[in-house]
Amino acid sequence: MTPAPEDRLTHASVHRHCDDGHVKRVFLSSVSQEYGLSRPVLKHRFRAVHIDLRVQEDFADRASPYGTLVRIHQFIEMADMVVHVIGSHSPHSISQAEYAELFGVLPHVRDWFAETGLLAAVEAAEIGYSHFEAYLALHLNKPLVIVRRGRGTQQIHERRLQDLGRHINGTFSQPDELIDIAIRALIDEANLGRDRHQQRSAVVSRQRSLVTITLLAATFVLALGFHLSALGAGTSSLVSFCALAVCVFGLHMAAMSDQLMLRFRLRTSACN
Repeated sequence: MTPAPEDRLTHASVHRHCDDGHVKRVFLSSVSQEYGLSRPVLKHRFRAVHIDLRVQEDFADRASPYGTLVRIHQFIEMADMVVHVIGSHSPHSISQAEYAELFGVLPHVRDWFAETGLLAAVEAAEIGYSHFEAYLALHLNKPLVIVRRGRGTQQIHERRLQDLGRHINGTFSQPDELIDIAIRALIDEANLGRDRHQQRSAVVSRQRSLVTITLLAATFVLALGFHLSALGAGTSSLVSFCALAVCVFGLHMAAMSDQLMLRFRLRTSACN
């Protein structure tokens, strides 16, 4: 099927802002009872904009050595983003047998649930599939977009997310809106990633500059000391000390030049 004009625009946006050579992988965390009929259509439309969308049913046990939870963990671990939908239906509870398999294969997941205080809810069967998928994204440090349809009826789950420092990122009314939500989030994440890379590059560049300046300063001080010693100057030590102090002062000024006010830099450099 030929993508609609708005899909072609979105497709171009994905490639322009966040194309890094691979298909973007997004996991849609939603309740089957509420979105089961919409998922095939959403997967097709996501595919049209170069996004591999996966849902829980894609990881149902089909002669796999592991069950659904382990396979979901494997996908989210390599996914680019998780979109978590909080709707009007609560998810089905996860059996203790499934948890036992997951924790047996990946004990660090159980440790994280224990550290965050969620293990008691797991053992009481209070956490459903979509809840677990959102927590798993947090555990794996994956970009997580939390959206609510309408008012939502999962206040306990929302409070748990708030306790973990996460809040609702937006609301929607129709499933098709999830495409735009995911696209905007992927673009934001790509821009954030580029900003982080530029900041790291700037820090590395500044560190290299400081190392170069330090070596040049040390070379200058040593050369000056040897020169004055060769001339038999009695004040060579004092001159060398003054030269070194000037160099250290300059290094302090250069190290703080990108963020701090001039008056603060002058005072701090002089004191040091």
